[in-house]
Amino acid sequence: MYNNPEQFYSIEMIVVDEEGTTMQGNVLRRWFPRFEQVFNESDCYFIVKPTIGLNESKYKYVDNKNKLGIYCDTDVYPCKDFNGPMYGFSFTSFKDIIDKTVPENKSIDVIGFVADVKDLKKFKTARGKDTKKLNVIIQDLEMESIYLSLWDSYADRILEQWENREEHGVIVVILQFGTLKYFGRFGYVNSCFNVSKLFINSDVDEMTTFRKSLIANSAASSCSSQSSRLSGIFLSLYDEYVVRSEFNNIAEVNLNQAKSVVVVGTVQMISEDLPWLKIPLTVQDSSGTVSLTLFDRDACRILNTTAANLIEKHVAGGDKGLYPDEFEALLGKKFAFKIDISDFNIEHNFWFFGVSKLTDDEDIIFELEKKANNIKVETTASLNNRFTDMESEDTVNLNVCIVMITALMLLWESLLVPNQMKTSNRRFLLSPWMIMSSPL
Repeated sequence: MYNNPEQFYSIEMIVVDEEGTTMQGNVLRRWFPRFEQVFNESDCYFIVKPTIGLNESKYKYVDNKNKLGIYCDTDVYPCKDFNGPMYGFSFTSFKDIIDKTVPENKSIDVIGFVADVKDLKKFKTARGKDTKKLNVIIQDLEMESIYLSLWDSYADRILEQWENREEHGVIVVILQFGTLKYFGRFGYVNSCFNVSKLFINSDVDEMTTFRKSLIANSAASSCSSQSSRLSGIFLSLYDEYVVRSEFNNIAEVNLNQAKSVVVVGTVQMISEDLPWLKIPLTVQDSSGTVSLTLFDRDACRILNTTAANLIEKHVAGGDKGLYPDEFEALLGKKFAFKIDISDFNIEHNFWFFGVSKLTDDEDIIFELEKKANNIKVETTASLNNRFTDMESEDTVNLNVCIVMITALMLLWESLLVPNQMKTSNRRFLLSPWMIMSSPL
């Protein structure tokens, strides 16, 4: 409430029905005791006997003149078979914004990929509150551009993605319930208080469809004048792994020249044999094996943690197994590894290669596997001399890729003796993993 910031006047919400129609709704303070704990965001409900009145709010977050009110005679029941849209997006065309056919202060939804990020601006509001704003240029599938003005936590989220864009690839965003403003000839869509929702590379159908269309457009334009425009904006993961990088079956990896190549593998099982201080990978298919090194920065992206955090968790006694629980997330996952063949490898005949990047993007892996099916490999005797001997005939006949991946863990003794964990000076060991791809 205005005179008392610690008190709330109402619970405000936006609801969507099975036909995709959105409407603002609220619960007044007097009905808090009955409904305050009833509603959860993204859950579905039957709302029986609400009031429907005119939406006279100064800021209208949806394009609906009516407003839904929940009061003493309203009943609310959970709904288990909702068949409508999860988020109720209603995207506004970038061209309409550029042509200024969309009225100012209208609440809109937009989807696009991040083309550029301007400097973060920090300042104080009229009431002395610290705030910050980030202007972001996003583009749609037609390469039309508009600005997003993101405030506070919204700005922090997009800035983190942008600063690590080499890891994340193309950054697709949806800003829902943004407010449109025009400054000169440009349209700016602003995040609005706590109403706007910002989706960044999220697992939502609309974003998946947009990403696939963007990849298809990028591939289709590779021989046109639009290609240079696209490459000037971003180097998509598809371009990097499928178009611009050489794909190799294991037998094709060689020391003829310094270059980067791509191989594919899937996490299948765990082995517990050899201790290491890094994360070495041994990649194997029916023609032989090759050794790789996965560094902490890449392991961090896979597991959403760091090696240091895993060690700390073990020291605290959080895990008692032979390897951290976080590694379970790797099982059954398929990755495309981009590996570097360096001058050092060539000069020293060193068959141990670093992993510069990896991705689990399904579209990329699908395209790479199609390439693998078209590659015919002739395994020579000299080639087999550098590969690990495969004694099992069943293993030789498998058209698979086996990867040994090791990951940080504590000495087994210190895990078994909690008192020693606080004082032990022993170094941490690594437990090896096995990664196996599906048949190509």
